[in-house]
Amino acid sequence: MPTIKIDDLTTIPVPSEFQRNKTYWQIFPYDGEIDMVNMKYMDEPMTAVQVQFAQMLHHDEYGIVDNYDERHMDIYNRTVKSLRGHGIVVGREYQDLLKRMAKVMANTMYMERPVVITTRPGLGKTQMLISTLIEKIKQIEGYSVVVVTRRVEDALSISEVVDRGLEKDVCFVRPTITRIMQRVDKCLNGKSLKDYEKDKTICRYKNCKQFSCPVKNNHNSHLDHKVVFVTTNHLNTILDDGLLEDLMEYGPLEDSDSGESYYGVRTELFIDENPGLIFNPQITEKMLTDCMAHLKQNKFEGHLINEYILVRMYFSTQFGGKVQYEFTGPHGVVPQLSMEFKRSWWKTPHPDHYNMPRVVNAFIKHGGIRQNKNNFIDYAIGLSRYRDLVGFPFRTVILDGSGLKDLTYNPSDFNILDLPEIRDASRATIHRYPINLSKTFYSNSKTTKKVVAVADEAVSVIGKRKALFITYKQYADKFMKIFAPYPNIRVNHFGNLIGRNKYSDCSVVFFAGLNDWGPMEYFTQMAATSGNKIDLSIVANKSTLFKDGEVNDFYFTLISVGLYQDLMRSNLRVASDTKHVDIYIWSANIELISKLEDLLLGVQVIDEPTPEALQSTRQPGQISSEAKSLLDVLRNSLTEDDYMLKPKGRSILLAKCLRKSPLRIEIEYVFGPIDRSHYPRYKKYAKTYLDTLEPDPK
Repeated sequence: MPTIKIDDLTTIPVPSEFQRNKTYWQIFPYDGEIDMVNMKYMDEPMTAVQVQFAQMLHHDEYGIVDNYDERHMDIYNRTVKSLRGHGIVVGREYQDLLKRMAKVMANTMYMERPVVITTRPGLGKTQMLISTLIEKIKQIEGYSVVVVTRRVEDALSISEVVDRGLEKDVCFVRPTITRIMQRVDKCLNGKSLKDYEKDKTICRYKNCKQFSCPVKNNHNSHLDHKVVFVTTNHLNTILDDGLLEDLMEYGPLEDSDSGESYYGVRTELFIDENPGLIFNPQITEKMLTDCMAHLKQNKFEGHLINEYILVRMYFSTQFGGKVQYEFTGPHGVVPQLSMEFKRSWWKTPHPDHYNMPRVVNAFIKHGGIRQNKNNFIDYAIGLSRYRDLVGFPFRTVILDGSGLKDLTYNPSDFNILDLPEIRDASRATIHRYPINLSKTFYSNSKTTKKVVAVADEAVSVIGKRKALFITYKQYADKFMKIFAPYPNIRVNHFGNLIGRNKYSDCSVVFFAGLNDWGPMEYFTQMAATSGNKIDLSIVANKSTLFKDGEVNDFYFTLISVGLYQDLMRSNLRVASDTKHVDIYIWSANIELISKLEDLLLGVQVIDEPTPEALQSTRQPGQISSEAKSLLDVLRNSLTEDDYMLKPKGRSILLAKCLRKSPLRIEIEYVFGPIDRSHYPRYKKYAKTYLDTLEPDPK
């Protein structure tokens, strides 16, 4: 029997996995800090029994157990063998990093807070997950786990390797109820798809005993498998519905003493990639109007329509205000949409607003952030909630492939294992063009001309090398058509690259834009993660966007994290490769490039000239030096009331300052973004004012 050396004179046997977990809560009955330096538990001296057990189970905040557990070496060795089988060189630093990951993955000790392993892309997190599943199933009797992947195809790929490694069927990729009901009209209890959409608990063990039902068998097949896979979207849905515990059921198992069957609980939850736990949808007047029309069109019962009308009346008091962004609600006691309403809605939901009842009720209960859009003409309210993974009765490990300081993980809710960067990026060069290829840049009558100009520049710098070209989703098809004669250039769009490994042969990454989500998205995300009412002021100049320095850092960090993740789909992810990688980025913001430099150790930065075809394109911040000097004086003199001015008042201020009708970029330099369609009004008001002035004396 293996033993643990407590001191020079004492050696004790290693308890089994079950014994360790059972005994831990007997000796340490409360979730309190164990201080191994001062031998204290919850700031009080430990008893002799507690000291001995703490020494035996000594672990850090990531659940890394020292001294006794050799399982991590089995996981480590299997992972290294797999990586080397793919031709990857695993050096000393790489080995040390993998061992730290394996120690976290090997443990089964319950932890209230999830552990986040921030491993860099391409360093073997998926192989580590596969090795962990295989070794734990081999070594731990009755072991069962939930695995969350971003896509179904990822789940199928991992499950295939695990089943093959164990030479038996242990994995199950859980289908959605919609997919199940596509093959079966009704269950044996006569329930249809609409019934399941109304009540998602129909197939629960306690609610249905039809064990031969094909719907129940498909829906509950996870009960019979040690490893059940679900997608990230499915995880977030069941978190919103409060049904995560259902997924944790496993069995039936047989009690060794009584021989009776019972359902156990899965002990672990592994999440592959950032699950996107922030719930921040937006409520708009159009959304509420569309839902009202939907209720009438589908002949909802009168009392349910009246219920919705009351809610809509409440929101009519929430839309408005005098500042661009501000916190609002909740206000007093406001009736939420009832369960009867929600069930009726989910029978016949609006195709674009399936979650409307959940979104509306969440705002009534918690409030949100109001955005005054298009110069106070229309409005939106953004929710700011965090889907909680803390406190569930299982050990949760998130394998975040961004490997970076992700500010969406609140340190008070997560134990973050930040693994160091072991790769040198000196073989990479960032080429920066000093203009922004925003969505606004492309969206006008000259869109085709601009797309062609950007594509021409890409072709000229890429040459015959294999390249990954990344742009906005709505323009991806346009670029694909242009690049059809160039098979070496592969096009994809923002948001569609996480976890994809098919571009590792590309030595060029060309960003034809930046994945900027807009101020509202960053405000709601940071408010959710920080739990504080942050400063919602907008600055909108060349060097910054938000008045609050923490929000500004949050903004640039998230954008740089997104860029880093996308470019690490390229050959740069192959640690053992020496091929030079060129990264082309269009950005007028120096701070963003600086963030990327911090992430890519040793990377070189070269400033490129703006292509001639795009030199005439006016970009945000490109204001004449004379006008900029005048506008800077104006901005420094503005009061809070000045920012509340309507277009007419703003136009007069700008015309006074510039002695001419202001350009749109000059308006935005002072007051922030405006809708393009409203710019003519500014010109009209300014001209009217200027016509009243006496000419300057010559």
